[in-house]
Amino acid sequence: MDEDLISILNELSLTHLIDVFTREKITLAIINELSEEEFQQLGLDDGQRIILKEKCQRRMEIGQPGSEHQIIKRLLESGYNVDSIADHLQLSKRTIFRRLKDMGISARMYSDIDDGNLDEIVHDILLNHPNTGEVMMKGYLKHRGITVPRKDLRNSMRRIL
Repeated sequence: MDEDLISILNELSLTHLIDVFTREKITLAIINELSEEEFQQLGLDDGQRIILKEKCQRRMEIGQPGSEHQIIKRLLESGYNVDSIADHLQLSKRTIFRRLKDMGISARMYSDIDDGNLDEIVHDILLNHPNTGEVMMKGYLKHRGITVPRKDLRNSMRRIL
């Protein structure tokens, strides 16, 4: 088995997969071809899958370990919060926040929506669900793929009500 792959599995505390990967002759290249279902069969969650694939891809491309910054960015884009990213990477939350600051990325990724459009959407939701409070409204917006800061949501609801 490839020493790079063993190194990555050890680094990610996935040593239980070394025997399986050796038996099945799984290489760095094959890992990037595995489906989500195959990763689930191996007992890996989405976060572990993202990290493992990213590290294997980086190792194949440049022969270096996967970029921690890229992994953090991909996990954040996949909807993981700082707590779960820290758990997956076995780093402190403070370290994750520092890495995000280094990259110029906010841990909170808000939708790019102006007050007028937000007001229209909130108004539409309130027409169908008149007793909706702030928490429920946040859920309705999230269902529509919209995430806004709490104060913006409150201000929108005040403008409408």
